[in-house]
Amino acid sequence: MSNVSKVLEQLSQMQSGEHSILICPDLISLRKIYSHCSKIWIEEKNEIVLLLLANHESVMSIINYLKEIDFDVKKYRKSESLIMISTEKFFGSPGAFLSFLDIIEKQVKRKSKNGISIISDMGSLNHLSNIKEIIDCEIFVTRTSDIKPASLLCGYNVRDFNMLTEDQKEILFEQHHRKLIAKDVSC
Repeated sequence: MSNVSKVLEQLSQMQSGEHSILICPDLISLRKIYSHCSKIWIEEKNEIVLLLLANHESVMSIINYLKEIDFDVKKYRKSESLIMISTEKFFGSPGAFLSFLDIIEKQVKRKSKNGISIISDMGSLNHLSNIKEIIDCEIFVTRTSDIKPASLLCGYNVRDFNMLTEDQKEILFEQHHRKLIAKDVSC
């Protein structure tokens, strides 16, 4: 296990095309990590950041959290360097997600960006049907080898993750290049 600072250090080394998993102790840790990653990836790496939010998060709550770390949300949303979308409202299938990535890839080239980093809050795993859909989506994305120039970070809550069977956990871990576990929210 590592603290948030070590997780951020690992994430700064993510390469284009990587599909990684992050298990956080709570929503606060996940917010802290994706906020800092967004700031670094946009301001230092010249990338587009796509935040895929689960149904328990509102775009406004994320905007407020990003503002707390002196991130110019308005500027980066206007320049389309920061895109925030509720996944459950926007994507009906993994294929729709990949089609959306094609559109974003064109934006990356048009705006002379170095790539796109996608951070997805995988949401609650409370419902068995949801677990199967999430695992199917993770497998689909992994089998799709053309996610470059994107890097994809899938965030899970440890409480929800621990509800999975050992087989389900193993399947999820197999789908990801990096396996990161955040222990606390200290930076």
